[in-house]
Amino acid sequence: MKANTKTKETEILEGLKSDPKFFYPKFLYNDIGVKLFAEKTKIPEYYLKNKEVSILKQNKKNIIDKFKSSEKEINIIELGVGDGIKTNIILDEIVWQNYAEKITFIPIDINESILKYYEQKFHEKKFPFPINPINNSFENGIEKIPNRKEKRNIILWFGATIGNMTARKRFDFLNNLNHLLNKNDLVVIGFDLNKKTHIVRNAYETPPNDLFYFNALNTINETLKTDFKKEDFIHFFDYDNETGEAFTKLIKKKGEKIKIKDTEISFENFEPIYISPHHKFHLSQIEQIAENSGFRIKKYFTDSDKYFMDVIFEKIDNPKTELPSVKREPFDLKA
Repeated sequence: MKANTKTKETEILEGLKSDPKFFYPKFLYNDIGVKLFAEKTKIPEYYLKNKEVSILKQNKKNIIDKFKSSEKEINIIELGVGDGIKTNIILDEIVWQNYAEKITFIPIDINESILKYYEQKFHEKKFPFPINPINNSFENGIEKIPNRKEKRNIILWFGATIGNMTARKRFDFLNNLNHLLNKNDLVVIGFDLNKKTHIVRNAYETPPNDLFYFNALNTINETLKTDFKKEDFIHFFDYDNETGEAFTKLIKKKGEKIKIKDTEISFENFEPIYISPHHKFHLSQIEQIAENSGFRIKKYFTDSDKYFMDVIFEKIDNPKTELPSVKREPFDLKA
């Protein structure tokens, strides 16, 4: 996997210089953003967390059964630790099934403080296996995993983060991940499923969603020394039920030209900054994602309402070298 060597400042600036303008959603999760995200997951309309928790609770035994390998020791690798509730369901079940002696737990997160907090909570629970946290992006962090060629690797990627990537970025990420894994290694991925428009809109439009996404302006200001103000923008959510495409945008009410370092950024009236994609999926799309990336679906689990799905991908082959033709989306830089 090619390491991302760009600085945070470079990535934020390249997003503002792009057409359309965008903000990488990974930068939403600073210390303030983590707290705001936790608040938005508590509202009844935000179904994603509760649905995935219910899936894991109901299917934890079956999930762990798919993890078991006769000989190899296992790295359990989590991409983005969050509050640890979902991961602890899996780790507790590993202990319950007397499978802990083969396990090393490796959480990867871009936020150092939340990673340290989670490590402390891990030790308080006295899990009988070691933890090896990695403070880095998903892409760079995976490369630092020790002994991955000698062990079986099981990656936990909960929370529908895959929907925060464009089709191109999903393909590139899973393609690169495939090359780092051994045959029959597993990736457990959370997918938010396509559903009625009002359910999705309520999940992303109900306050405090706006506060979470407005926090992008704080990050831009801190990083680039700008002075964007919340009152100059409109929080807007856009969802296409047919394609499953969804985006959160901050729309600037008035046009202006802003000098950032040696670069002039021009805004038109009511021009958006795309803050995050939130793609929703059909099972057929998930099957195609697996096939394109050299994985097969080993098993999938869904909640009773079929709002959400946790899918176990198993590496079986090398990925396709080229993604079938897709349109350029916001967040995809021009070649």
